[in-house]
Amino acid sequence: MKHNYFRFLLLLLVSVAIVACGGAETETASDSDSSTADTTTTEDTAADETAAVDPAACNIEPPAEPVTINYFGWPFDIMEFYAAEMEKCGEVENIEVDVQFQDFTAVKEAFRLAMSTGGESPYDILHIANTGITEFGPPGWLLPLNDLIDKYRDEYDLDDISETAWAGGTIDGQIYGIPAVGNTLHLAYRSDLFEQYGLEPPATYDDVINICEVMADEPSIDLVFTQDLSAGWAWELEFFHFLRAHGGDFLNEDNTVAFNSPEGVAALTQMKEVVDACMGPEGLALGYEAAEIAINTGAQAMVHIWASNTLSMFDPEQSDFVDEIKFAPAPHCLP
Repeated sequence: MKHNYFRFLLLLLVSVAIVACGGAETETASDSDSSTADTTTTEDTAADETAAVDPAACNIEPPAEPVTINYFGWPFDIMEFYAAEMEKCGEVENIEVDVQFQDFTAVKEAFRLAMSTGGESPYDILHIANTGITEFGPPGWLLPLNDLIDKYRDEYDLDDISETAWAGGTIDGQIYGIPAVGNTLHLAYRSDLFEQYGLEPPATYDDVINICEVMADEPSIDLVFTQDLSAGWAWELEFFHFLRAHGGDFLNEDNTVAFNSPEGVAALTQMKEVVDACMGPEGLALGYEAAEIAINTGAQAMVHIWASNTLSMFDPEQSDFVDEIKFAPAPHCLP
């Protein structure tokens, strides 16, 4: 099903290219006057065709038979933009586009349930993070796209995508996903509370722990700090950050286990210290989407969060603290 969608996407690009180039070739004639007349007619036709194309529309030829494209993912601004562009193709005859949004954890759980039964996938396009590639690729739940990527590599400048980004969607040489979004983690904090307590934004997690102790009794908030540890994938991601910072890795060069090394123990110990000082059971249950709401409504003083979730913090309709929320680099594990 994912295979079909990739063809659909490329069909869209090819159709746009054909329309844009329409009429570029002109027929020659032995008579110069006839040649001029032919050229003028062709150019006029090309201009008419170009003028008829709405660049904001889905400019593809209707398929001979009805098709439905099912997209499944979680919402944030750039993915909502992509989804809206895909929905435009539902206006083309014989094409129906069904966009389904759920939260990140629900998307992965629903896809696991659908595919573990061994039946056909109900989804044609799946929006997943790198951790989804490593989970869903090896069991054969995702279709390798190598042949199509090789076929259209030059035509669509796919080499403009960095090798590092491609690697995130590749396992054992099989490319299971096309990189679409790059995201980064930052610290968002309430500058008014920091000024009230005479504090600077934390540079390290030791600083984070200290701030949590200072603000522990602040009556206006429920939590001082959270980072997303609400699910297994979130622990995996944060542990990887801490582990690498302490000089460790998941595997040794011979693929034996390395995460239980002294560096791994130090990383997990530091994570536990942050949880104990700042989060507790309530904070552990708070995912990044809930934490975004918490800092926007004043229930939290600072949060380690994705850049894509900070746009709401600039919007007075979504945040009560637009002027107070400021940003800093993510804390370091070590000085």
